[in-house]
Amino acid sequence: MSVSEETPIPARARPPARARFLSRVPEAFAMFFAGLGLFCGAIALVPALRRLLRPVAWFLDRVTVPVSANLAYAVFLLLLAAAIGARKKVAWWLVVGYLGLLFLADVLLVAVTEWVWAANGLVCGAALLVLILARGEFYAETRRGAVHRALLVLLLGLGAGVLAGWALVEIFPGTLPRGQRLLWATNRVLGGLASSGQFDGRPPRPLFFFLGLFGAVALLSAATTLFRSQRMEAALHGDEEPRIRALLRAYGRDDSLGYFATRRDKAVVFSPSGKAAVTYRVEAGVALASGDPVGDPEAWGPAIAAWLDVARKYAWAPAVMGASTEGATVYARYGLGAIQLGDEAILHVARFDLDGREMRVTRQAVRRVARTGATTRVRRHSALTEEEMGQIVDRADAWRDTETERGFSMALDRLGDPADGDCLLVEAFDAGGRLIALLSFVPWGPDGISLDLMRRDRGAPNGVMEFMVAELCAYAPKLGVRRISLNFAVFRSAFEEGARIGAGPVLRLWRRLLLFFSKWWQLEALYRSNVKYQPQWFPRFLCYGDAGSLARVGLASGIAEGFVSVPSLRKLWGKGHAHIRAMGADWDLDQTTEFLVVAATLLDLKAARLLPAAEVEDEADLALLEARDLLFARLLQYRAYKRIADIFSERLDSEARRYPRTVGLEAHHAELLPEVVISIGPDGFAKLAVKAMQPKARPQVYVDHIHAPLVSVQEQAAVVVAMLREAGDASFQQLTQDAPDTLTVVARFLALLELYREKAVVLDQDEALGELMVRWSGGDGAGAAVTDEFDRVVEVETA
Repeated sequence: MSVSEETPIPARARPPARARFLSRVPEAFAMFFAGLGLFCGAIALVPALRRLLRPVAWFLDRVTVPVSANLAYAVFLLLLAAAIGARKKVAWWLVVGYLGLLFLADVLLVAVTEWVWAANGLVCGAALLVLILARGEFYAETRRGAVHRALLVLLLGLGAGVLAGWALVEIFPGTLPRGQRLLWATNRVLGGLASSGQFDGRPPRPLFFFLGLFGAVALLSAATTLFRSQRMEAALHGDEEPRIRALLRAYGRDDSLGYFATRRDKAVVFSPSGKAAVTYRVEAGVALASGDPVGDPEAWGPAIAAWLDVARKYAWAPAVMGASTEGATVYARYGLGAIQLGDEAILHVARFDLDGREMRVTRQAVRRVARTGATTRVRRHSALTEEEMGQIVDRADAWRDTETERGFSMALDRLGDPADGDCLLVEAFDAGGRLIALLSFVPWGPDGISLDLMRRDRGAPNGVMEFMVAELCAYAPKLGVRRISLNFAVFRSAFEEGARIGAGPVLRLWRRLLLFFSKWWQLEALYRSNVKYQPQWFPRFLCYGDAGSLARVGLASGIAEGFVSVPSLRKLWGKGHAHIRAMGADWDLDQTTEFLVVAATLLDLKAARLLPAAEVEDEADLALLEARDLLFARLLQYRAYKRIADIFSERLDSEARRYPRTVGLEAHHAELLPEVVISIGPDGFAKLAVKAMQPKARPQVYVDHIHAPLVSVQEQAAVVVAMLREAGDASFQQLTQDAPDTLTVVARFLALLELYREKAVVLDQDEALGELMVRWSGGDGAGAAVTDEFDRVVEVETA
């Protein structure tokens, strides 16, 4: 979808001083409402702070706008501040309407001799006047129909919150009469419109927080829907793709990423002359472009200006991934900052040579794969039949290690499209003619190609990619290809410079940090996979609007590249249905039911022991639950032993049909022996000889795992109490670091639960699945008594 850049945002001529003052109005009001939201959130969450800051709250009520110790109101103010800072029109209307009502109310109160509200009227009137004068500074659009959607979301959210709150009040009513519970829940979800004195009782204090949280979530969802920026449809329409391809044919020689501008999940904005264009996608409120603008470099500036106008109109943060030095320079002229993101590896076919010490690793990998009888085939996509391309697409999907295709700035996101006939396909086959790997390259001007897709079978020999690249370089002159763009190495200079002798401490620390994150994002692997070819490196830059938006730009980049998945109910629903359909007739309903029964039984037992209740549990029922829990555990153990026995039986049957070979090694296998490299000296051989001549230990069959000894929860509780009294507080990991086995860890955890029930310890966990901190609160006395109920053996009566 293209956006006409010929309708720029109107700007009214003003004197410079007045223009500078009015341009700061959105930021000033955003800071005010943000501070007010933080203040309301603080007094809502901390009762002691609420009493301490009561004079401040009274002053703000009388002079500025009303404040309330309500979490929903605080969230709304923060969202309003964000929308004002983004210069949203709807935020301007909301604030003007709010201040207008306050001003009108102050005038009426002053008219009936309530002069205490005169200051508030003056402040609201002045703020209203400033906002009206600065109306032109609020230009950002929101999504179409956002008001109606926001109202619908608010009503549904509040309704759901009221129903959930009513259910909680019915379960934990406290002293609140039955006839007032629905009204009380409605009042708290709506923000406490009526005072608590109008009710004849009150439920437990935690319900005040939870019902206020329900209202905050509803208001948060509605405000997010209202203030959400317009998300441009990410698609090319009409003649936009042919126009981009025409620009690539005329000016596509310079940028190796130019062909990726034809991705059909991008929008495009052309310069007024039509000689240049910027393609982009909107993620997380960021208009994310990739590579340099497409087209005539002389027209890059107008195209960038048009793209920035569109981003400014919809309050998007502009950003560019993978701009070249020339492109980043032009982007910087139009107000964007730039930081080097990494380097692109370029191979010049005429200079590529496997000889030399630097290419030793690559040369060995290529020869190793060649000895297996592997072959390659290089051809254009247009040379493949429809059936052959279908098989290639199926293989590429099967070999992909993620659910969705990754890549944005250096990926085409499609394979086998008839419009991409000039793309180049490199296939690798094993000695039997089976496809084991493939590479796909997009055109880069008349004499270059750029890597788009790289797939391999998990059973392919190591080094197959190096083998394919070497074969491609040998075949490339026949196709007129002189340049090959490989992968993009993020932060290459940090890996290279940080490993050198004499590197500074900051550079070494930065390299270690990147190595740590490489465990998940393969940062070092990309660098290592490129450097082995001894390529020429060309820097690529990340351009951004302002430093404050870098976190959002990073999130948008992760979403676009496929490294960050944004959860949605539609995706989860689709995955669930797809999983059920994939199971088909193999869906084991008995297994699912058995798991749910066991989980429900364990949950029922733990809830009966840990959760407070108004009446005493029946000990007979509790014993029955424990007996059923033990029975289920024994049944699961029996089932596991039965499955292991079946596996052993199948293995014994299959191995009984195997016989040792009495012939020598085949010739083609004998030739695969690697070169003999002796890397140890006489001392090493002596150590090997000593180790080989030592008598071997007699094999033993250990049966310790069949029956584990019982561990007393009562004894472990004493150990935990002693450790906590000595240390004061400790993490659960510290409390179990000397545990000899898993059963001792479980026993100490059960002991902690008992101590927590006796209020002898305090548990603290900052985040879900985070570190559990335990603090002793039982004093220096005798301590809480932990019974031996966990150590008793439950006897199950048999008929």
